[in-house]
Amino acid sequence: MLQGYAQANRVSIAHEYIDIETAKQTGRTNFEEMVCFLKKHSEVRTVLVEKTDRLYRNLKDWVTLDELDIEIHLIKEGIVLSRDSKSSEKKSCTESRC
Repeated sequence: MLQGYAQANRVSIAHEYIDIETAKQTGRTNFEEMVCFLKKHSEVRTVLVEKTDRLYRNLKDWVTLDELDIEIHLIKEGIVLSRDSKSSEKKSCTESRC
């Protein structure tokens, strides 16, 4: 699904991360690797995600990604979040997980 979305929207995939770990607590291995990749590669500013709960699994994850100034495409919800998004869009995704 994500590869089809990327192709349709002319987004080049720099790296793929699959995370199957629980996130009741912080510290998911692939999530941390993705964050490190984004910090090292300032030219990569877009993250494609199946849906909200695949990415934001706890408050610390949300804060970590928000500080990176990236654009997040939540494919199933049809939402794109960025620094320019309205606060109500961000709030609805973090509270209700879209």
